[in-house]
Amino acid sequence: MADTLNRLREVHGITDAELVVAKAQLETRQQAWELKQLRKKRGMTQKALAAAMDDAQNRVSQIERGGAEHIRLATLRRYAAALGGRLTVRISVDGEEYQIA
Repeated sequence: MADTLNRLREVHGITDAELVVAKAQLETRQQAWELKQLRKKRGMTQKALAAAMDDAQNRVSQIERGGAEHIRLATLRRYAAALGGRLTVRISVDGEEYQIA
């Protein structure tokens, strides 16, 4: 498998840096998809979730399209609360975890 991936990268001229960016984009899309699935599991539309957050539906859409990195923490807290959860923020340094919010 790794050999096949390396050959594909060689044939298409994919650099290590491009691979890192592609992996990060894929992780972002996966996280956004998981948020969308959580909302659906709760039986909520984007419009209903936005109303519970006291925000616009396009904000929910932005989060669920992978834009959470560019959203204020307060908005993400409201998103989590509207789903019945809470937002936590952690920093990882040298294998140690620090919860900061």
